[in-house]
Amino acid sequence: TAMILTPSGTDAPLLAALLLAGPPNTQHLRLCVEPAETGSGAPLALAARRFGGAGEILSYGDRAETLSVAARDGDGHVRPAAEVMAELDAALAAAARAGRRALLVVADVSKTGLIAPDADTVRDLMARWGARLDVLVDACQLRLSPESLRGWLDLGCLLALTGSKFAGGPAFSGMLLAPEAVARRLRHRTLPRLPELGHAALWPDGWAARAACAAAPAFGLLARWEAALYEMEAFFACGDARLTRATQALSDAFAARLAASPVLRPLPAPPLKRARAGWDGVAGILSFTPAAPCPPGVQLGQPVRIGADSALRLCLSMPLIARAARDDAGMQAVLRDGDSVIAALEKAAATVAPDRRAG
Repeated sequence: TAMILTPSGTDAPLLAALLLAGPPNTQHLRLCVEPAETGSGAPLALAARRFGGAGEILSYGDRAETLSVAARDGDGHVRPAAEVMAELDAALAAAARAGRRALLVVADVSKTGLIAPDADTVRDLMARWGARLDVLVDACQLRLSPESLRGWLDLGCLLALTGSKFAGGPAFSGMLLAPEAVARRLRHRTLPRLPELGHAALWPDGWAARAACAAAPAFGLLARWEAALYEMEAFFACGDARLTRATQALSDAFAARLAASPVLRPLPAPPLKRARAGWDGVAGILSFTPAAPCPPGVQLGQPVRIGADSALRLCLSMPLIARAARDDAGMQAVLRDGDSVIAALEKAAATVAPDRRAG
């Protein structure tokens, strides 16, 4: 597996899009499932576009068409997998008729805890469309076990990761993984000289893209990944069984707390389908909405657009789960902290005035 370190999680799909673009006049199709539930800059990155320092949108000359497929309906309910599969298949069939290659972006997991589309759907699409289809798994949340990560690589998918979400490390620490067969195809691709490419030493030896990279070292990026690795090592040192029990206990407790709330409404999500039962098959993101619309101008946390509404999330992280997994005192401390967060949200949702902000 080839590993490319990137300045941020958004840069990983940008580099994947550029590496897969092929000759300058090649037309491509990019398919993104539920882009509102991935990073805010991901759709632009897939179109080989980025925001510049002054806020302008920069294009790197990509000729791809980008299509979005909804994972939820207008009411926020998860669409049936067969319905999503049919829509993706129709788009890929149209691309094949036009002689275009396609890149499908999979969320594992999305901001509200979905795997969209699931691994079975991806496997079927890859078997059906073969060399015409590349798959990038947006795993920037990093809410998947080494076994699940390896499963995507064995399937032949690229993966985008970060150390700043579930791992609890600093922001701006991204990574792009390419399985061996894909890496052999991409290692000879040349790229324009771009700031997003980073330092040459962050790319694998022998890759042509190194020639376009800056010579200055990227000590800041390496230091941020060291901090993320520290949290990962502490997490995995707890052992799989303890991590699974702790994640399940926290998820169940907070789900019950939200279900009993008079002013917060849990957002249903299907179970996470994993090849092996473990901590990454337990819901680590619990999404909910206020039972009644908040007054204009009131903001409670960071919302995610869900159909015509927006949802908030209570998210477990590696540091929180590791703390709960070590002993009962740690578990009780995390439960108390989570309950206090929910209580504060309930109070704000129920009492805040229209002209007042609650964070």
